[in-house]
Amino acid sequence: MRPKPIPVVLALLLACAAMTAYAQPRPPLPPLARAVLDSAVVAELANLPGAPLTLDDARALAATGATAVRLADATAAAARGSVRREQGAYDPELYGQAAYQSADAATANPFSGADVLTTEDKTGELGVRWTTTMGTELTASLNAVRQETNSSLALLRPQYDTFGELRLVQPLLEGFGAGQRGDLTAAERSLAAAEIRAAGARLSTTAQVDQAYWALYAAGRDFTVQRIITESAEGLLDQAETRRRAGLVGPADVANARVFLATQRQVLLDAEEALGQASDQLASLLGRRPADGQPLYHPTSAPPAAFPVPAPDQLVATAFRSNHELRGLGLDVAAVQARREQARRNALPTLDVFGALGGAGLSGAPRSVTFGGTTYTTDIDGGLGDALGQVLKRDYPSWQVGLTFAIPLGNRADGGEAQRLDAEVVRAEQQLEAARRRLEEQVRAAHRALAGGNDRLEAARYGLDAATEQVRIGVLDYENGRTSAFELVRLAGDLATAQQRYSRALVRTASAAAVLRQLTGGAYPSEETRP
Repeated sequence: MRPKPIPVVLALLLACAAMTAYAQPRPPLPPLARAVLDSAVVAELANLPGAPLTLDDARALAATGATAVRLADATAAAARGSVRREQGAYDPELYGQAAYQSADAATANPFSGADVLTTEDKTGELGVRWTTTMGTELTASLNAVRQETNSSLALLRPQYDTFGELRLVQPLLEGFGAGQRGDLTAAERSLAAAEIRAAGARLSTTAQVDQAYWALYAAGRDFTVQRIITESAEGLLDQAETRRRAGLVGPADVANARVFLATQRQVLLDAEEALGQASDQLASLLGRRPADGQPLYHPTSAPPAAFPVPAPDQLVATAFRSNHELRGLGLDVAAVQARREQARRNALPTLDVFGALGGAGLSGAPRSVTFGGTTYTTDIDGGLGDALGQVLKRDYPSWQVGLTFAIPLGNRADGGEAQRLDAEVVRAEQQLEAARRRLEEQVRAAHRALAGGNDRLEAARYGLDAATEQVRIGVLDYENGRTSAFELVRLAGDLATAQQRYSRALVRTASAAAVLRQLTGGAYPSEETRP
């Protein structure tokens, strides 16, 4: 097999460093390195195994496929159901009743009109009742009774009795205001918290996708670099064996080249495994495997070079104002406070004022009754409609007003519930405060990673340039017999390490920016700025 020339090995290694040129303006590449970059490195990157995937597409897939998003949406839907249930307690209710009753009764009263008195009653009731959020109870009802009897003394047969009433009961202490609508208020605030958390789940998922995407990008870049170095190691071994046969080097150089190649092949396998794991992690977030039976996702977006870096105190203030989890915890506190106010109000004695306006009606089919030689008649004559008309016109009005009260002796039930909810409010407030402290710590840590991103990237690039120059000089010395293959192997290993550090530095800043967007509730600029 024809050995691979060392200048090509050098060009390939130089091309690894040239892969970073998109991030910052760099000096022009030498013609040979540029040619290899076009023909080898670009081809290596473009031909990475897997289905191509942009960052925007990954975010879009996660927005619908992530389990965290769907769980948060389900929680919000359940909260909406709870609000509707609590609102249902204040819906007006139409009610009614119809009944038929027949009874026979033995009588000893000569005025009963029959030895066995038979009555048949048909009753009906129709009404509307409504409880308001202030605790007011309103009831409007209309009752009617049609009675048939075999009594010889009944002047109306059938007889229609009607009665209507408009009743109001207003609590003044227990059950008034907050004592009535505390559960509804708490449910509304819990719904608001659930909707905020659902939005936060989407933002958190986006941040996780960004981090997983950049981790996959770094793994792919490391795999590409390692594959190029492994191919270079094969060329180095070919060259060492050729030079040994020519008597220019000894067996030690060949052994060193073999050890280097074996090591790099193992590292390549590790890099390939890491690439697969990074792709699987991203697929879990997206809820979808790569299409067309591809084993991996292949990221096609590149991380930006720089991000805006606001002052840390400004970021902390923004996070306190906009963070979804913090806002949700604040509404949790408000929900517990609403229930506490309800319990405090309902721990008071019961004092209700009530009043009613009513009216009655009477009609029926008249008949003459003879008793004791005298014939009796009545002027009442009409049907059920006439009796109902009397009720609505209040021909026979009635009214009622009064107070009711109840004082529980000991008041342990309501008082104990109020005491329990006082402690629940304290616990919710402390959870909120603990979350604020954690949030500030996380924001400042992400800010430090973001602020040091440019310096970290520059330091990694500086080390990469130095390692590349070492390899260039080492190859020249090796070709001229001034150094050994062992030294060239060591220099190539240093270059691989420098490349990996550069990959980590490249994606670490992008990951920190994604975390800041999540922590600030999306208020941190989502559009990357390039210098």
